[in-house]
Amino acid sequence: PPNKKNAYLRHFMNNYISIRTSTPFGRNPIGNIITNKIPELISTCSFIDKDIYQIKGSYGNGNWTYTPWIAIYDKRITTTAQEGVYIVYLFSADMERVYLTLNQGCTRLISTIGRREAIKTMEEISNKVRERLDSREFYANNNLKVGHEFYEKGTIFYKVYERDSIPEDDQLIDDLSKMIDIYQEYYRYFVDNAKIEIQPDFDARVDLTEVNDMNVKDEIEYKLLEAKLKQA
Repeated sequence: PPNKKNAYLRHFMNNYISIRTSTPFGRNPIGNIITNKIPELISTCSFIDKDIYQIKGSYGNGNWTYTPWIAIYDKRITTTAQEGVYIVYLFSADMERVYLTLNQGCTRLISTIGRREAIKTMEEISNKVRERLDSREFYANNNLKVGHEFYEKGTIFYKVYERDSIPEDDQLIDDLSKMIDIYQEYYRYFVDNAKIEIQPDFDARVDLTEVNDMNVKDEIEYKLLEAKLKQA
């Protein structure tokens, strides 16, 4: 039937809180929507290359989460929500909104350089990506109300769908296609083509933050290395 994605989203958002607060995690009637049903629908989109993309949904790991999500990873960039840039649908804790976002994993950053520096690093990366890539009319700020600080701070681009006005599947698919286009541009510019060429006489004392073509992954590695050196 048409509008299956719309129907799944509405059913999940209308029922998640009541089920989360009354049903054991392991025996619930709704988690399958996030872990299987919607990911399967996404995988059938013509622009989803299964050789490139991995799709995963989660409503918790042994315990319910307040902010479920469905992520789309470019396997050349990341296969985990803990690090790297990826597309993710984020459900707000009050289930009033779901956001389609281009976002950043931060678990590794936080564990290495701490919460404040991790947020600062994510903001720097967001600004660089926003300066370089066309937003396709997505929001390019961090004014989300998810109920999870790091999801909000890590967001680069997003669109919000209110629970009572979720669009039909054609619109949802068109929006996702545009976000995939941005994700591919991100890969081409910030991952694939943004290599640092170090000349033989490169002075190791040069501050690497001055290298304009440092790719985002290298920049994060540099920040992690810098943190380790400070701890030594």
